[in-house]
Amino acid sequence: MKEQLPPSQVSGSSGCSEFLLDSVSVEPHLINSEELNDLVRDLNLLEAEILTSRLKQWNFLKKNVNINDQRKRHEIFSAFFTKEDGLCYRNDVKGLYETIGIPCVPSKWCLFIDSSTKSLKAGLLHNGNKFPSLPLAHSIMLKENYKSFKMVLQNLQYE
Repeated sequence: MKEQLPPSQVSGSSGCSEFLLDSVSVEPHLINSEELNDLVRDLNLLEAEILTSRLKQWNFLKKNVNINDQRKRHEIFSAFFTKEDGLCYRNDVKGLYETIGIPCVPSKWCLFIDSSTKSLKAGLLHNGNKFPSLPLAHSIMLKENYKSFKMVLQNLQYE
């Protein structure tokens, strides 16, 4: 159902008539599963299940959107990670690239290792900045020293 709204409700704050809309749908847009996943990812939400529950309660989700979908989002990626000796690291970097749809060309990425007083991190940075950085390893137990760096490189099978 489309309804003609008065110009005072439709025009932008600048009052420009070129942005005046002829008609606007007054029906809400119901969010599907794909849009919900994008929203959760874009907002970097950790408590996505709460958001999903509220949106469903307020009738903003399509009927087929399942609240439990958000609970299992990590499962497709968990196979690519291993946690041992205080280090969480990616055990199959190439497989992860393929899963998320980024071309795996090692010569176009560089390894970056950083540490602070609280953590040690390793990641891949794309040489042309066309892709986001990809975290490879993280530890809050390891400190910046040769032994820790060696452990990270060995677990990542970095050559």
